[in-house]
Amino acid sequence: MGLICKGTQARFKLASGKWVAPRGALLHDPDGRSWPECSGLVMPFKRTGEVPSREYDQARHYLGRSYEIKQGRIDKLPPRALGEWEEIGEVTRAEYHRGGTKAPGDYFHPMGARQWFRLFIKPDLPVLYRYGSVYRLELGKGCHWSDRGLVVP
Repeated sequence: MGLICKGTQARFKLASGKWVAPRGALLHDPDGRSWPECSGLVMPFKRTGEVPSREYDQARHYLGRSYEIKQGRIDKLPPRALGEWEEIGEVTRAEYHRGGTKAPGDYFHPMGARQWFRLFIKPDLPVLYRYGSVYRLELGKGCHWSDRGLVVP
């Protein structure tokens, strides 16, 4: 499938209280083939304006049926191995602007909130990493990116 641009203008609040606002698009691979599925990238993304040669059902589900999906490209994917990345910190909140026709607008997701079925277990927080000017949000095992955005276990 490839990466889907899930949003722009992403920013992350760290557990320290500091905000980090990387430049680029928030990219995600729902199939986990090009990039791990519980990991998001924020990096430069160039819209080519070309119509994809095949249908992207998951992109259409996220962005909307009437949205005209266009291809984009990135110069090169960063390394997958976390050992090559600099850890920035745990993330307590993620914000971004979502395009498309299904649910466009500004979104925020609090991280680490306790859920009713896990009241006594504090979930692990996602971790933000940097490799040069590229950022990586590791959501952890059991994550899910729904058509509403990030879902962290």
